[in-house]
Amino acid sequence: MLNKPEIEKKEEVTPKQTIEPKPIVKVKLVVKKEPIVQSIIKPYNEPQKIVQNERDANSQENLIAQKEKQETKSKIIQDELTLYLSKIRAKIQENLNYPPLAKRLKLEGESIVAFTILSDGSVKELSIEIKNSSGYTSLDRQAINTILSVSPFDVPPQNNMSIVLPIAFKLNL
Repeated sequence: MLNKPEIEKKEEVTPKQTIEPKPIVKVKLVVKKEPIVQSIIKPYNEPQKIVQNERDANSQENLIAQKEKQETKSKIIQDELTLYLSKIRAKIQENLNYPPLAKRLKLEGESIVAFTILSDGSVKELSIEIKNSSGYTSLDRQAINTILSVSPFDVPPQNNMSIVLPIAFKLNL
């Protein structure tokens, strides 16, 4: 058998393709600034929200104003009470008589007395009580008698005021 000559396959060689670079095109992006329609046109519900926020702001301002008024009123009332109590204390101290026997025995002490001043300035007798004794019955009794003797007081700033007041018995030797 005859040998067939092998045929060599030859690849066809094509000329190399050259890729030419494409020219670079520079694109300039121009952005026009136009107003955004959404920012100009407000949604239908927004005016109601603004009114509500204004109401909230006004109500907060009103609450702050009311609180300041209450604090001012409270301070005025506190000042009135302090002034009233100092008048009560002064009136009692001015009319306080030292019990003669206690004076001879050189007894000293402080009675803390509670009592109620009614809206007309009078003292409710049954309300008077010794909260803390001076240690001497004669001094405690004199404290109660002094309160009764100087009553009625000025009309209190509040109706039926309960007062706790120290009454001191001190000898000036």
